[in-house]
Amino acid sequence: MEFLVSLRRQQQRQTWTRQSSTP
Repeated sequence: MEFLVSLRRQQQRQTWTRQSSTP
């Protein structure tokens, strides 16, 4: 279960960074 959470967290973090990167 922890693995799934970690994966989901990483994906969310990437999306957040992508949005933040986009002006």
